[in-house]
Amino acid sequence: MIVNQILQSAVLRAKTLGEELDEWLTLTASNGVLEKNHSQMDLVHKSFESALERLKERCQLLLANASPGGISNEKFMEVAAIDAKVRQAYELWGSYRTWFAQRSVVRFREYLMATDGIAHDCYHAVVERLVALSIDPKGYDLRSYPITAFDGRGDGPYTIPRGNRLRSTHVDALPVPMIAVPWNMQTMAWNCLAIHHEVGHDLDKDLRNPSSEIAEHLRKILQTRNTVEMRVQAWQRWRKEIVADYVGVLLGGPAYLGFMAAYLARHPYEVLDIREDAVHPVSYLRILLVAKFVESVWGGSSTEVNAYVGSIQDDWKKIYPSVKQFIVDFQDDFRFVVDALESLPLNCLTDDQSKRHALAELCPAEPKMFERQSDAGNALLGDVSYDIELRSPRLIPGAAQLAFERDPENMSLNASTLKAIIDRLPPGQLGDEDDQQQQRIIDRFVNNFFSDFEDPGI
Repeated sequence: MIVNQILQSAVLRAKTLGEELDEWLTLTASNGVLEKNHSQMDLVHKSFESALERLKERCQLLLANASPGGISNEKFMEVAAIDAKVRQAYELWGSYRTWFAQRSVVRFREYLMATDGIAHDCYHAVVERLVALSIDPKGYDLRSYPITAFDGRGDGPYTIPRGNRLRSTHVDALPVPMIAVPWNMQTMAWNCLAIHHEVGHDLDKDLRNPSSEIAEHLRKILQTRNTVEMRVQAWQRWRKEIVADYVGVLLGGPAYLGFMAAYLARHPYEVLDIREDAVHPVSYLRILLVAKFVESVWGGSSTEVNAYVGSIQDDWKKIYPSVKQFIVDFQDDFRFVVDALESLPLNCLTDDQSKRHALAELCPAEPKMFERQSDAGNALLGDVSYDIELRSPRLIPGAAQLAFERDPENMSLNASTLKAIIDRLPPGQLGDEDDQQQQRIIDRFVNNFFSDFEDPGI
């Protein structure tokens, strides 16, 4: 019978998928070729393992109730639903498999190890800070850091946060976040500052959306001031990108501004155009807002930072001298945006004494960060009179950005930057084990995976 063949094929494919997942997990064992990706693969493995186990139970129940001649045609819809889920599992694992497999390509391995290390360091820094603030990290989905991978479909990075839908599937519960970087970034390691921004999106999701609380606060403030509705609505749409940029500044350092300015300096029609459906701020405003972030975080303690920010702002305004007044008017709202990010007590960041904390408290700024990154940049350029005192991998791209601004023709900067990042990665496997967080993520993945699976009553 055709129905019987479909079911047996689904059983065989599920078995093969389980065996392949086991094989990939061994690659992340201590001293394995994917050792740094252990916590990610472990969570992916257990998520799929749980889904496959549920499929196996349904198959066994069908087979146990089958007639001697096999599964009858009356059971076709039940079998077809199982078959669809197995195919869906393969499609989703196929994406993860591609992301992990990129690390087996020699020319990609070093860069992806560096970007993975930056993502891990960003997450680890936030987890440490939560503990210092007496906020239990186990209350959030911070079980494993994002996996990074190349994607050639566009020229810009993007992320798929934990729990979101992968574009090619209908599964709404991605267990491990993914950050895609364009292929053309691998020779410009200072552009790893894009990772900090994308991690900002992933943290926003994992920390239960501080961007939503900030946006609601801004809405009330601006409406109280009788701000034109177009601006109020724009800030609501831009909320996630604003938070990601602010986190990028906190985690990456002042040079995040220089990276963003160079990255977004494009034809005026891309930089000065405002669309009603755009989730990104107008690029012209975005650079000026990031400049305010940097000034607010570091400008009060560093004349060097103020000079750096001023020079970028001056260049930016010279490149784009003609800006429509209604776009310029958005700058009147900047102080309220900055204040919300720095001072607004957030419900999603409540400690064990019921005290709420602002987003800025997740990563306190070192007063001399710019100076330290500047010195490190000189060292990356080969100046032996300077040392790289930075110990966190996430801080090296900022140093490299400052170095690139000084000497954009230096052909050794990419290699020296990647080496400095990798030299600062923790030894062995990355990521901490936490069964409570892990099981919550696995359960959500499995429940979402089967959410549209009609109960056939078997």
